Amino acid sequence: MKTNLKIYSIPILMLLFIANVPLESKTRNIMLVFDLKEYKNEIKDTIDYFFEEELTPNDQVIIITPSKKLFSFSKETLKSSKEQIAQQINAALRKHTSVGASDYQTIYRQMEDTVNLIENDQNMGYSSRLNSYLIDYAANRQQLYNIRMINESMLLELSDIFKNSRGNPDNQIFLFVEKVLRPIPSKETMEILRTNREISFRAVEVFLEDKYKTKIDLEKISKEFKNAGIKLNLIYINPKVQKHPKFQIVENSGDLYDAISKIVEETEGRKITTALPRAIFE
Repeated sequence: MKTNLKIYSIPILMLLFIANVPLESKTRNIMLVFDLKEYKNEIKDTIDYFFEEELTPNDQVIIITPSKKLFSFSKETLKSSKEQIAQQINAALRKHTSVGASDYQTIYRQMEDTVNLIENDQNMGYSSRLNSYLIDYAANRQQLYNIRMINESMLLELSDIFKNSRGNPDNQIFLFVEKVLRPIPSKETMEILRTNREISFRAVEVFLEDKYKTKIDLEKISKEFKNAGIKLNLIYINPKVQKHPKFQIVENSGDLYDAISKIVEETEGRKITTALPRAIFE
């Protein structure tokens, strides 16, 4: 039997949750949100484990993919064929991760190209050329910030889905966020850049400072989540490759992790940093 995946808009999902929660039963409304840069076997294992071991007969599920497609499953649908649904969700995540992460991959390659130009520049004293490289890299950092999937607007939309659910359900959101990385020059090259009086300050600012920080009203979001009875859980996923033979690789999403962590604490959820995301359910 083929199970049809249903893709809904936010307002329709709100009605679905209201309609499908009987007043006399304790239902779990579970949302899995995936902000991924690469689909890996560990994600497949997480989905398989979730559908096989975590779900109970009173659960309703929403899944949001990296391309912001929403899939919703009522209790009745989940009773039919959880294995088949898991297969279809994994296929959707594989496809949507490739689409959703394409902008990130493009920006990352551009950053690598810029850093490589700096590393291979035989005349580090030529400030005009170096300044041009810094301008390009700074533009890429701004682009990385602009394409973030998780932001205040999205978090408010997620809280709205649960706000009018009936029957005092257990509302859980699981945010699967892959750590974002970016390349910067080697330690040796950074030391050379610091000795260039004309661009040393700018080089440190562009490569090392956390200038591009997530703008989220944490008090407002935490209040909205608590009013909707939501526990927010964060699974911060370590990517496989975190080293480069020539460049330094640094984290570019630490500010987002810090912001979401505060909401997790306010809503009494859980957070883990791991390469094995299924651990949140074990």
